[in-house]
Amino acid sequence: MDYLEKIVEVYQKEESNFINQYSLETVKTTALYMFYHYFNADVTKLEELNSTFCFLTGDIGDIIAINNSYYEENAIDFITVLPASIMKSIEKINFEDIFSNYMKKINKTVADIICRNTNEENERCVKKYEEFDFDDNTVYYIKILCNYSVPIEKKLWYQKEAAEYSVSNNRVKFEILFEDDILEEVSDVECPKDSVQSGSLQLYKNSSIAYFGEEKSFLGFVSANSLKENFYKYSTHGLFASNLRYYVKSAKIDNKITKTIMEQPENFCYYNNGIIITCDDYKIYDDRIYLKNFSIVNGGQTTNLIGRTNFENDFAVMCKVIKNKYSKIEDKVNFLSEVAEASNTQKPIKAKDLIANRPEQRLLKIQFEKAGMFLQIKRGEKISKEIYSEPWQNATNDNVAQMINSCIYQMPGASKNSKSKLLENDNLYDKIFKPTYNSNFLVSLQHLKIGFNNWVKKLKKEEKYGSSKLGIAKNGDLLILATIGLIYKILLNNNLKYELKNIDFEELNYSNDRLRFLISQNDIGELNLLSSELVLKLGKRTFFDLFNILMEEFLVDAYEAFKRKYPTYSYGNFVKSDMYYFNYVVPLIVKKFCNDDFEYDLSAMLDMSTATSVALDSNEIFDKYKPGLEEELLEYRKRIFKESNGEIKAYEVFKNIQLVGILKYIPRTTEELKTKIKFSNEQCEKYGEAILKIVSKYMNSQEFM
Repeated sequence: MDYLEKIVEVYQKEESNFINQYSLETVKTTALYMFYHYFNADVTKLEELNSTFCFLTGDIGDIIAINNSYYEENAIDFITVLPASIMKSIEKINFEDIFSNYMKKINKTVADIICRNTNEENERCVKKYEEFDFDDNTVYYIKILCNYSVPIEKKLWYQKEAAEYSVSNNRVKFEILFEDDILEEVSDVECPKDSVQSGSLQLYKNSSIAYFGEEKSFLGFVSANSLKENFYKYSTHGLFASNLRYYVKSAKIDNKITKTIMEQPENFCYYNNGIIITCDDYKIYDDRIYLKNFSIVNGGQTTNLIGRTNFENDFAVMCKVIKNKYSKIEDKVNFLSEVAEASNTQKPIKAKDLIANRPEQRLLKIQFEKAGMFLQIKRGEKISKEIYSEPWQNATNDNVAQMINSCIYQMPGASKNSKSKLLENDNLYDKIFKPTYNSNFLVSLQHLKIGFNNWVKKLKKEEKYGSSKLGIAKNGDLLILATIGLIYKILLNNNLKYELKNIDFEELNYSNDRLRFLISQNDIGELNLLSSELVLKLGKRTFFDLFNILMEEFLVDAYEAFKRKYPTYSYGNFVKSDMYYFNYVVPLIVKKFCNDDFEYDLSAMLDMSTATSVALDSNEIFDKYKPGLEEELLEYRKRIFKESNGEIKAYEVFKNIQLVGILKYIPRTTEELKTKIKFSNEQCEKYGEAILKIVSKYMNSQEFM
């Protein structure tokens, strides 16, 4: 596998010690799959990728890495590796003797992790697992990776055996991926397909078709066998490129569809809505539909299950073929996007899927393309490394949201801690994506991201393990962006500088809403953060100088002050909390820049050629400003968990469903906590007073940010 050597080269350059720590085959296979599947081949995510690895020994059946599921929310993936040597022996020996025992071992390992039954072998896995959000509804996928290829029929059989493997916990699901599956992930990034260039489907037993529209789109029935053939050929090569999202497993629905395929194929059309295909053109000849530039826009679940299920009798699948009726590329894209969104909203699509076709997302994607960058706005959408070969050209809308929310709106902690909420929360989404931003500003964010990533690599070679500088750097990409954004605001905005001088920083705390309001305006988004000429002139040295200055002048001192107060807290606690950013980092920056005590000239690093003036002293605007109740409640829950050294679990303070109740009902008394939010007497006694005190700060707020 050529791409395995490629990922090893990346790791040998970035993490030479890491590659030697574990089985080379295990690391190669896992890292290759995760690098392309979860991180879209973004080299700035290597540190995040490394953090997902959690095994100690690398024995057969160990869990190698844990990560949030890419295609399904409220799901966690446990990744393990089935070496090719074991797979080859399975091919020669009875399946039950080896594979079943292998599955039992993995299941036992995962069960211990989920139940936090810690032992010497799984301690690291349990700690990693506790970093994720999970509750009684969380689904656990055990992904078995195998660097080995088998014929398609055998692969489907193995996948079926894994999918149907019976375990006591019905929320644990197994999936096995082979060498060709992993390589398809890779090739779909290196050279993705927007559609299938040409293919064909067989009409089912001379069935009639009904035309509609001047372009002659039509509704008919196609053969399940011919749909299965297309799944084999094109499933990762454009067949689902027009869908809102790629196939997301749902055990309850999947089992019903599979049961119909196997037991009642004659009733499939009665129970299933079929598929919708969009294409540029088609022809029908001898009961066969020949399609040009086509993709399945709705029906990915149906197609996947037909493709992955072994059935004997062919059956009819309802199929709507929509022919493009526009000549202009913009009209075509908008039309197909509207078809995709309209045809998918009947099913439980997640918020992050639906936003992919919103006008502001499509416009932002076009803006990125014009600036020479790729922006992923849809889960499963792959970058083309042939076109966008430089690391700074690779972006995702959630990562861009994190950077904007950190740099402009000064919320690095919330951005680091829960990037999905930036897409799902309407207030946050509108604040981040509804304004327009200067293209050079967006390009600057990408260059700063890459520059910071390169600087961290350099630090790893220079700094000793355990140094504050390195610890902050490995976790502090968004913290650095917030720091740069605040400095940029102060240097360019005399009104802001004047207002900040009047704040008493000796009594500064997280509830200082006035300060948060002043520095979190969109006053720099339409400016050049780094001018286009400056980006070309900036070398690594200049970027490194910038990051070193910010780290040594502000962030290290801020962290050490934080550590003196919270000696048991880690770097992760520091960078994931806006409370700590406002209490420890912001005062240092404001004091030095507002009092002109900063000795360095940043004009060579930041574009100071433009200025802005925002009416920051408007009391009417400020009266409407309120920081987030949800964020502060979550901060409180995490603090209790950390201060108890993990003995008090987060859900014991309040469950996620209780958090939803608090946000909905805004309780004022302990009795309301019991009756409306279903708090237990113990919860009320231990945490009720503190929670009500937090809630009371938001009594007059009709809108929570």
